[in-house]
Amino acid sequence: MSLTVRAYRSDDEYSIMAGFNASFDLSRDELYWRWKFLHDGKAMAWIAVDDQERVLTHLAAHPITWCSLHGDWQVAHAGDAFALRLPEVAYGRAMLKTFTAFHGAARKNDNIKLLFGFPSATLSGLHQTQTPLYGEQRPIRLWQHLPCDCSPNSLVRSCLPERQALDALWLRSAERYTLSCRRDFEWVSWRFLQRPDVQDYIYLHAFDNKGILAGWAILREIEGVLWICDVLWDGSHVESIVSLLQQVRALALQKKCSRISMWMEGDAVLGEILARLGWEDYSQNHSVRLLMHAYDTSLDYEWIRKSLYITKADSDLI
Repeated sequence: MSLTVRAYRSDDEYSIMAGFNASFDLSRDELYWRWKFLHDGKAMAWIAVDDQERVLTHLAAHPITWCSLHGDWQVAHAGDAFALRLPEVAYGRAMLKTFTAFHGAARKNDNIKLLFGFPSATLSGLHQTQTPLYGEQRPIRLWQHLPCDCSPNSLVRSCLPERQALDALWLRSAERYTLSCRRDFEWVSWRFLQRPDVQDYIYLHAFDNKGILAGWAILREIEGVLWICDVLWDGSHVESIVSLLQQVRALALQKKCSRISMWMEGDAVLGEILARLGWEDYSQNHSVRLLMHAYDTSLDYEWIRKSLYITKADSDLI
């Protein structure tokens, strides 16, 4: 069997998802792949195919804008690396060849500063073959809280504010974060509203004492756990974020969830508030960590890791 590693082309979508579904026993369609990886008619994707054009491996990434006081950076988030479990894939080192081709092309892309992701233990080994790579043993901070009867008479309803309010909140909030993914309406719409395989996100928000939108949270229940997928807060009034977290706890009680969980680091003030409200750090209970491939070697990757605001929405895991 011959094996060819090449970049994605427009007629690959069906076979890519067929291979993905075969590998992971899922039923995603081409809409998912297009939503995630096809941006402005282009895709950062490499595959290995056999002589029948069957997709054997796949590695792709999508563009993300990180914002900092030093300006905006274009980076890429890696996702959906898969390989069919076949002898010819293993013996032909198809996944390693796909990784090598992908990173070779990404390094030549002057618009992409770095590639980041939260790989599994298996994929971490493959990432180690591509240098320079920045990673550390410290896992992403995982916070947890048990539901409590903090608002017994309120029925929490899902509602996402309008675009103007969301964009204004992001402009105010961006100044609080040393480094963060741009969380404006366009990103929220793409990340949550347009995602074709998830229809059960829950949208909550809170206002300050002047009636101005001060924060929002996006949640999803998975197997009895209420996950805070993302949260944005302008920092103007502690009461607003406390109110938002009270809504989350009330919703968890309403839905009879066993616990509330969230990833959150890079916002020290919010971390202090979580601790005061009884949230606990359970980071030792999971092994998810951030890895970054340094295409722009002039950047301070230790500073990036210490500064980056991270929630689960920065991954593709929920």
